[in-house]
Amino acid sequence: MRYGDGRPNPIGIHAPVWVSGWSGPECDPALRATKQAGYDFIEIPLPDPSRADGTWTRNKLAAYGLSAFCSLGLSFANDVSSPDPDVVQRGAALLLEALDVASALGAHYLGGVLYRAMGNYHATAVAGTVSQVASVLRRLADQARERGVTIGIEPVNRCGSNLINATRQALTLIELTGAPNIVIHLNAYHVNIEEGILSDP
Repeated sequence: MRYGDGRPNPIGIHAPVWVSGWSGPECDPALRATKQAGYDFIEIPLPDPSRADGTWTRNKLAAYGLSAFCSLGLSFANDVSSPDPDVVQRGAALLLEALDVASALGAHYLGGVLYRAMGNYHATAVAGTVSQVASVLRRLADQARERGVTIGIEPVNRCGSNLINATRQALTLIELTGAPNIVIHLNAYHVNIEEGILSDP
C-alpha cells in the first residue's frame, strides 16, 4: 500500500506478537524481531505505564531505526465510564501516565479502548456515561495536543466492551469532546463483527 503521493504506507506489528510485556528484558528482543521481520514500527501496549521506561525505549527505537505507536485498554479498576468517581479518577490518571510514556518514547499516537473497561458488562451504560467519558478524553486530548500526540478511539465488538461498538458511536464520542486531535482507530476484526461488510457505504 502507498500514500497518495506515492510514499510506501508504513507497516507495523503489535509487540505482544513477540513478548508479553514491555520491561527492559522484553523490549529489546521485540524490537530486534520487528526490525528483522522488516516492519517500520511497533505498537507498544501500556496497560501499566509504570513498567515502561520511555527514554530508554526511545533510545532503543533509534538504535533499531524504528518508530512506535502506543495503545492500551482499561480495566474495571480504572474504568473512566464508571459511576464511581474514584475509579474514574484512577482511569484518568492512568491515561495521562500512558501519555507521558508515549511522549517520552517519541510516539505520536496513543490509542485503544480508552473509554471503558475491556470486559463483559451485565447492564447497558446509563444516561450521561458517554458525556462523562468525553470529559475525561477532552482533558487527555488537550495535554496530548501540546505534545504532538493524536488520540485514537477504537470501537470493539460487544463481547469486548459495550459502550463504543460502532463507527457512528465513536463519531458521537469524538464530537462531544470537541478535540481536533482525536481520531477513530478502525479495527477490521471488530468492524466486521459489528458493522458487516467493510465495503458497504
